[in-house]
Amino acid sequence: MRVFDSSALIDLLDQTPRGKKIEKILGYDLVRVTHITVHEILVGAKNNLEKELLKALLKNFVLLDFGFKEAEISAELEIGLNKENKKMNDADLFIASICISNEASLVTCDADFKKIKGLDLVFI
Repeated sequence: MRVFDSSALIDLLDQTPRGKKIEKILGYDLVRVTHITVHEILVGAKNNLEKELLKALLKNFVLLDFGFKEAEISAELEIGLNKENKKMNDADLFIASICISNEASLVTCDADFKKIKGLDLVFI
């Protein structure tokens, strides 16, 4: 199973050169995103019309939740990163923990995810 991070999803939607590579990876598979990604995408909407269009689109995707198990995983990830003097924003930690919990690959263009040991990455 593949989960799309905000960076990959934005490139896919914008049909950038990277987005076209992502589209090939996706094929006919379902698009899976986290609720954290939904938040990030909606915050980045340029106006109300774009926000409404994005909400309509995002409702068609398979959405993965952040629950207790994912909170435990994200806490352990953050503790490990702190020991290595590495920082990562909470949203990315939550997305990584959801992928780890669901044994899913994360499709991303964000190099910060390379900091997470044990995360199966499809880095574009």
